[in-house]
Amino acid sequence: MNNKSLTVQLQKLFWMIPFICFLLGYYSLHLFYKPKTLVMPHLIDKSALEALTLLGPDKINIRLINQKEDTHKPEGIIVEQMPTAGQMIKPYQTVFLVTSKQTRATQTPDCLSKPYHQMIEWLKDNNITYQLFFFNSTQPPLSCLAQIPQPNQNLNQQGMILYYAAKTNKNPVIMPNFIGLSLETIQQFLAPYQIEPTVFHQTCMPTDHHCSQCIVKEQRPLPGALISVKENLLIQLKMV
Repeated sequence: MNNKSLTVQLQKLFWMIPFICFLLGYYSLHLFYKPKTLVMPHLIDKSALEALTLLGPDKINIRLINQKEDTHKPEGIIVEQMPTAGQMIKPYQTVFLVTSKQTRATQTPDCLSKPYHQMIEWLKDNNITYQLFFFNSTQPPLSCLAQIPQPNQNLNQQGMILYYAAKTNKNPVIMPNFIGLSLETIQQFLAPYQIEPTVFHQTCMPTDHHCSQCIVKEQRPLPGALISVKENLLIQLKMV
């Protein structure tokens, strides 16, 4: 190889040196400064402060994006997280959290001053359970005689009980307690009222089974409920 050819080859090599150095430097930086990956911890049922304590040292950003009503958890407890536990995350990544909040107590309305149909619509619109009982009264029909709870009280999950005036042929009576009695005894008791109870069994029974001596385990209406005695009154009994 002559000197001219060698010179050309060296010139080409010199032009490649900066590019090779750049690649070596980039690779070295990538090895030494490669962002570490972390395993996303389980944050459900922890407070936002606990989540910040866990993720703060690794420079993980926390963002609260929503709150959900949860009567079973205190205020500010994490109920949802994204990414989920076990996924890989990197420093400076953002973690999205949803925390719990307490349900605001609903105040009972003053049913005594509101028309019957307006009150029923309000209860339905607010998803409030209620029970209605009607009594003979000198008050105008469908006027509210009493309510439980009283107006402006915190409403619990049991809902409301409302007592209204109505012109009925018979006064309501208290539902007897049939639990523990035999079906034959109950049928004899209901016969004068021309009421035949509907019977269910806790387990499958043979087709030739006669349950006159079976014992009542559950009943509907419940013992102590106010009912109006009539021929088509539905009484359900679960037997054992």
